Amino acid sequence: MTKKLVLVNQELCTGCMACVEACSLAHEDKSSYRRSRIIIEKDEVNAVFLPLLCEMCEAHCIYVCPDHAIHYDAELAMPIIDEEKCSGCMKCVKECPFQGINYDKVNKKALKCDLCGGDPICVKVCEPKALTAIEPKRDLIFKKYESACSKMHVYYDLIQPVKKQFKKGSKTAEAS
Repeated sequence: MTKKLVLVNQELCTGCMACVEACSLAHEDKSSYRRSRIIIEKDEVNAVFLPLLCEMCEAHCIYVCPDHAIHYDAELAMPIIDEEKCSGCMKCVKECPFQGINYDKVNKKALKCDLCGGDPICVKVCEPKALTAIEPKRDLIFKKYESACSKMHVYYDLIQPVKKQFKKGSKTAEAS
């Protein structure tokens, strides 16, 4: 089977959550947005929906894990989490520059995309085609990197300020 990566085009994402639901069903045999390996950050005011998942880089999560629960598998071309070793400290979640690692509060373990063994279910169910499977060729990897950087611009410049403002508003309302 040809190795694949998931390329995100956030401009096409409608926030339907089909990818999130399919992912949790494929991995957990139940519908649970919190136990999915893909997360959709939303700014519904500005109609911005941002799919976040592991970008399959070779960096941050591996080096910050105190349990050595994450390693880069060269054959699969992706970081892998060994759930047996994961203590649930969330350092990888906090340090991922792409916000691509989720935390399972039920099992108290880090979760990240494993590309469904090379045939990502999220891509199959994405009707607007915001997610596409690409072969890891040099020019396409640059395109994926550009997409990831663009996603982070949207995340930090649009979504995070709205979340912070919402949290401030909640605290102000609670104090009243």
